[in-house]
Amino acid sequence: MRRTIKKYLSESREQKEVIDGKIISKDIFGRATVQTATGTFKAIDLRGKGTTGVKINNAAQNQNEFAIIAGNQERNIMQPTYYDLPVAKDYLAVLDVGNYRVQLLSKTGSFVNSFGNEETFGMIRGMAISSGGNVYISESYPGYKVYKFDLDGNFIKELPTDKIFWPMGICIKNNSIFITNGSYVEEFTIDDLYIKNFNFKCSYPSSYIYDIAIDSDDNFIVTFYQNNIVRKFNSIGSLIFTLGTQSSYDKGSNENGKFWSPRGVAVDSQNNIYVCDAFNYRVQKFDSDGNFLLKFGSKGSGNGQFNMPWDVCIDNKDNLYISDLLNNRIQVFSSSGNFIRSIGTQGSGNGQFNMPMAIDIFER
Repeated sequence: MRRTIKKYLSESREQKEVIDGKIISKDIFGRATVQTATGTFKAIDLRGKGTTGVKINNAAQNQNEFAIIAGNQERNIMQPTYYDLPVAKDYLAVLDVGNYRVQLLSKTGSFVNSFGNEETFGMIRGMAISSGGNVYISESYPGYKVYKFDLDGNFIKELPTDKIFWPMGICIKNNSIFITNGSYVEEFTIDDLYIKNFNFKCSYPSSYIYDIAIDSDDNFIVTFYQNNIVRKFNSIGSLIFTLGTQSSYDKGSNENGKFWSPRGVAVDSQNNIYVCDAFNYRVQKFDSDGNFLLKFGSKGSGNGQFNMPWDVCIDNKDNLYISDLLNNRIQVFSSSGNFIRSIGTQGSGNGQFNMPMAIDIFER
């Protein structure tokens, strides 16, 4: 297959020449190696839809150039003929806490890649993936940090630590990163610049937030694992409603709509709310107004049973992926709670887990 690649200087975007290139390989992250008459060009990142320029390293001439994949009339960039660049696949990312690593799997559970070890991470707790493929990971001990990696596992940077003292859950929405931090939620730009914080402290003495989700109306849904409640706030931080009954950590309830140590939370395409009710060994579903809809799960190791459901993420078909912490697996369910499949077993090999906690879906 042959395509034309138009080359531009990285600063001025001035057109230099047209090279007829042939794609000789593609990798799983949506990057291509292109063979040309003047040398081999390794494309660093060809994933972004609508991107005006993608950096390419010219090994033969040792200079940075761009392959344009979207026209921009304001900058007088020509519409390219090389428009069908490879796109990254969908991935399930799992924070494999006991193995001190992140694993990338296909949505059906096939192993793709992993990164991290005991020297890389301490007590890691939360994780989210941006639309650009950057992985944010919270470490609550010993460093109280949030790290940023790419999907290859290359370290990029650390978010400012002066704003973070107890990071747990992470959620990314509308080009902002939201990190739970004790009783607060800290907001950063997608470029990792600090914006502000939200104070969601309860009246109860211990009110640390574990996880956060944001619905399509930009409302916050947060779990208070020490208080056994889940709360919904609007985009400026005003309380909308509370699910559950506030109580001490050791006095949870197994009644419908109540919790014992709620952990992961997520919302689907209809703004329905799903809560991992960890110590009740179940997942509960509510509508956007907080009305109880259903529950599923019980204590055990069979299909559809849990031994600490810890985190939940939802794909573009509203299927649920739930980390089953002490069963060392991920379980997949429909939005109505029907079991679909189980992923992983206990161990340290590829596709095996030792206490999988945070999970997220990366979809294109």
